[in-house]
Amino acid sequence: KPFVDASYDAASRTFRGTIDWRPRTFGNGSRWEYTMVFDPLFLEIAGGEVVIYNADGAETTRHRFGADLRYARYEDAFEEMGMAMLRHRRREGEELQVPEPGPFQLSFAALRLQEVREPLFADGWSEGSLSSDEYE
Repeated sequence: KPFVDASYDAASRTFRGTIDWRPRTFGNGSRWEYTMVFDPLFLEIAGGEVVIYNADGAETTRHRFGADLRYARYEDAFEEMGMAMLRHRRREGEELQVPEPGPFQLSFAALRLQEVREPLFADGWSEGSLSSDEYE
């Protein structure tokens, strides 16, 4: 089912949307309302929740991202998209803020670090611009 009433706020990296299962139900709910807050590098859903409502409109379940639900991005296209984003931010004069890693980010970061570092350095970054000691 597609999201309805979907919106995205780029400043807070927050997606909001509803899945309306009516006239049927799914997972004991007829309507699921999502709020997803993405981390600054879009590696994971860092906050938000899914609230499930029954056919009568009463809340039955609430799952929180980062506690009950954990989603981390893992795909080969990440490097290309991430590199483009970093280059754009650097051109705009923005200082890169690397978030503290969550437990499920560490393995991803360790696997991808060397693949990401080399192009960054080729693009003019230095060890001082991107500290990676916490991941090695």
